[in-house]
Amino acid sequence: MLNDNASLIIVSCALTIVMIGGGIDISVGAVTSLVVMSCVLYLNSGGSIIVSILLALGIGLGFGLVHGFLISYLEIQPFIVTLAGMFFARGMTTILSVNPQKADHEAFAKLRDMKIEIPFLGYTAKNGNFVPARMELGVVVALVCLIFIFILLKYVRLGRNFYAMGGNQQSALMLGINVKRTRFLSYILSGLLS
Repeated sequence: MLNDNASLIIVSCALTIVMIGGGIDISVGAVTSLVVMSCVLYLNSGGSIIVSILLALGIGLGFGLVHGFLISYLEIQPFIVTLAGMFFARGMTTILSVNPQKADHEAFAKLRDMKIEIPFLGYTAKNGNFVPARMELGVVVALVCLIFIFILLKYVRLGRNFYAMGGNQQSALMLGINVKRTRFLSYILSGLLS
């Protein structure tokens, strides 16, 4: 289940931050599809994996900055801003390619097919052989994101500010929390994780 849903865990972490802060972001799926399409086309054109990762983070950061600025500082409703962002990302994805793409990059294929065996977990097949559990690299990334979000929300001041802002914005202002900056940072983190 973890191998199949690692990307959903990461996107759920993005939505968790925004929703705890009292906002909403419906563009994460479209932003993720734009990032994936951009990276696949870049890798198929002979690009490197490192630059592809930087491209993915740049696209997510760009969406996070725009959404955060429009919602936090211009005080436009989050549903409207992220709906527009969703339509923009879906449109850009269709402009890049209307056909499904598959990354044929050799180094990426090695990373995609790499599996980490966990010898003490697994199951016994019907023929009596023990089959160890195998975990893909995406699961490791998802678990690192999950631990990062847990530590951020539980032990870091910014995480407590998210909770305070989501509970009552006026009370958070009276406590001295910069609500605009905190909301802005929540959308930046959402964009990066998308």
